[in-house]
Amino acid sequence: MKRILIVGIVGVLGTVVVLSGCSSDNGVARPLSTTLRAVQVGDYYEYTIRGSATHPDVEPEDAPPVSGTVRVSVSNSELRILNEPILRFEYITTLRIGTELRESRFALHYLQGRNPRDLLLIAYEDTQGQIQPITPQIIAVPGLWSAGYSRSYSEPFVYSFIITGQDVVNTPLGKFTTWRCYVRSQVPMDDPIENAVRTVWYAPEIGMPVAVQLTTTIVVGQQTWTVSLHQQLSFTTVPIPDTNL
Repeated sequence: MKRILIVGIVGVLGTVVVLSGCSSDNGVARPLSTTLRAVQVGDYYEYTIRGSATHPDVEPEDAPPVSGTVRVSVSNSELRILNEPILRFEYITTLRIGTELRESRFALHYLQGRNPRDLLLIAYEDTQGQIQPITPQIIAVPGLWSAGYSRSYSEPFVYSFIITGQDVVNTPLGKFTTWRCYVRSQVPMDDPIENAVRTVWYAPEIGMPVAVQLTTTIVVGQQTWTVSLHQQLSFTTVPIPDTNL
């Protein structure tokens, strides 16, 4: 198995978004799917990051620009549970703050339920590429969606997933009707993005978020910057329903 080395500090489970034209519940243009698409081996998602950085000692006009990409690929995991296949999600995040370029690589392993299609987080890979099981497993993303759904865990680490509403979100791939979610995680990785509270917009028929938004702190040189990140889905191998275009 390929070992994963984390270089620098950046990102995960939900990721980050530019919401151009994100409307409230009454702006939902079509019936919203209540079933998560089954994620498949070979699925690939690419997100474009835009953001801003602030520092109390730096004037806004002198703040460094923030940009980057997040690439998510799905493959077979070497793990097995009762002969059930496990999906391995590899995340590669590249973040540029001014002239400093940071790259983060890590992987999460999920068991996808048959009915409902809950994504159960069962393991993560540490900085040496070693697989660390998660016991008990947690429902990271629900297979069946409904307004007000929530899951919260304090063991083996802090994780909360709450559906807070519905929005229409414009992306480079078109307009999506989405579930808006509040996600909080505190995982055993020193990653300021994954461990930040974030808002995530899921399009269930895509099986992944189409947009994410968060604010966190990142050290650049000897300065700690408050960085607001916005991420949009810009490419995927998953077929996009015509109704979303």
